[in-house]
Amino acid sequence: MSQVSIELPFSKSIRARLLLVSALTGSVMSFEEECDDIVVLQQALMSLQRFRNGMSVEVPDIFVRHSGTALRFLTAYCAVQGADVVISGSERLCQRPIAPLVEALRSIGARVDYAIREGFAPLKISVSSMIQGGRIEIVADESSQYISALMLVAPYLKGGLKIKLSGKPVSSGYIRLTADVMCKCGVDTRFYGDEIVIPQAGYSVESLSPLSMERDWSAAAVWFAAVAIRRDMNLYLKDLYLNSSQPDADVVNVFRLLGVRVEGKADGVLLSGGGEICKDLSVNCINNPDAVMPIVVAACILNVGFDICGVQTLKSKESDRAMALVTELAKCGYRLSYDGKNIKWNGVVSSVCPGRIFLKCFDDHRMAMSFALLRLVMDVHIDDESVVSKSYPGFWVEFDKLSSYRHK
Repeated sequence: MSQVSIELPFSKSIRARLLLVSALTGSVMSFEEECDDIVVLQQALMSLQRFRNGMSVEVPDIFVRHSGTALRFLTAYCAVQGADVVISGSERLCQRPIAPLVEALRSIGARVDYAIREGFAPLKISVSSMIQGGRIEIVADESSQYISALMLVAPYLKGGLKIKLSGKPVSSGYIRLTADVMCKCGVDTRFYGDEIVIPQAGYSVESLSPLSMERDWSAAAVWFAAVAIRRDMNLYLKDLYLNSSQPDADVVNVFRLLGVRVEGKADGVLLSGGGEICKDLSVNCINNPDAVMPIVVAACILNVGFDICGVQTLKSKESDRAMALVTELAKCGYRLSYDGKNIKWNGVVSSVCPGRIFLKCFDDHRMAMSFALLRLVMDVHIDDESVVSKSYPGFWVEFDKLSSYRHK
């Protein structure tokens, strides 16, 4: 079997954290040829830096497009650093909740107001002389990014910060990833049960560049699914490592159940098919919700029934991803059920009309990439392929490398 080498994007999660760390040290990192989410965050931080350095007369209003990461990280950064600014985004982004982060920042003296609708962006942030460290409490069962945003700015608060988590955290692996990045940049973060303790400190810049070179495990999940679907395929994922602290590295264990063999190499990971496939799949994706879509698509194509729990956060992503899976995969003969916490399928394929199937990705990059996998076995049209630029601009170039394996 021939081997196809796939180039992954750099880790969006790590680079977003490094951008905030570098901005807090006074010099924003510069990344070229990046995905949309990193571009909007980088540009916003650079605009704010130019203002702080007297190179701009006033702080420009910030528009972060579809990026929830940029909205949350910039809200915490601007509140702590002191800037009179309005942060807004796309219509969908302004429908995604942000109240827990706003309330947490207000509790330590930040001035953050809702410009239009209570609980949602746009946000108006004003300079506050009252902001300082201390102890805050925040709900942890909605988004880990609220917590990561607070953690990243905590060392620059007087006295540091103690963050008490209320409720069972979702995507807790990303909280640990934030702590790992902070530790490698010189700030020691401690966990005591449901409390995170971060001292007042300063970041070190020596580790920023090496950390920024790690490839993205969330993007890698799609290629694991491709190998599960086409068992005669060998894919080499360059510069991806099994010992990564990225939460989506856990997909290795899930896709092994779907027959994917994984071999770590010195400079990447080799994937091959042919392993034993489970009869039914039962997994908890509370810590890696971005992997749900490729897992679901692969299991459907393999006729493996599944019960995936921990998917309650999918409704507030770039689209309502759970409902997108239900509505669009039904067009392909896979009739899923979703109860708000679990997404299930009994393994029975319904009949579909012959010919091309037209699928909507709902302006969601991860839906588009996951639905692309269906092209390995059927004739599928996706309504907007360009949305992948949000996280993986080169995706379609890499997917075209699989042309010999695709449905004819």
